[in-house]
Amino acid sequence: MVIRAHGISPVERKKLIDNAFNIVDGTCAKVLRSQEIISRYSSEDYFILIAGDLGHAEVLALQGCAEQSLVITSAEQVIPLKLHEKTLLIAQTTFSVEEYDKISTALGKKGIPFMVEKTICGDTESRQKALDDLLPNIDALVVIGGLSSANTTRLYQRGLEMGKPSFLIEGPEDLDLNALEPYGIIGISAGASTPNGIIDETMDLLEDF
Repeated sequence: MVIRAHGISPVERKKLIDNAFNIVDGTCAKVLRSQEIISRYSSEDYFILIAGDLGHAEVLALQGCAEQSLVITSAEQVIPLKLHEKTLLIAQTTFSVEEYDKISTALGKKGIPFMVEKTICGDTESRQKALDDLLPNIDALVVIGGLSSANTTRLYQRGLEMGKPSFLIEGPEDLDLNALEPYGIIGISAGASTPNGIIDETMDLLEDF
């Protein structure tokens, strides 16, 4: 049984062990660290607030490490919350850095002490920052990566939020050159797990366009 990078909950892991599966654990080290942090704080009676995408595989695994938890996706959801005396804020590793900071600020305004663990993946954070630097200088955006990937989808959504025509593709074969024809400068971004070869092939195709 291969465990993918998003990880699984302790209960799911125990089931695999109890059923004598041969486990190949592909859980990302950063996700494992998040799980360990949640388990530690949860054992000290902390309520765990997880900034992430509801129903995402990584988030479900993180929830499985907590005795008490709540998933929030935006700072607006913080407003009606009644914080527990002991609260930990932690993030899905591919969550938006900007939104996480807004959530943390909103929690701070409630005047109740809480702990913060910033567990967003460094690669995810650097790509989000690089995209923000790129967007003012382009006419359209091409984002390369898995259509179901959380970090890739966030890059694509960021482009749309900033008013740039944006196209999400999994590889050069998905590129619609006719749709890109009206635009002068086309920027490229890619998800953290997008293979360099696919990025290079897409860039080559655009350079020849």
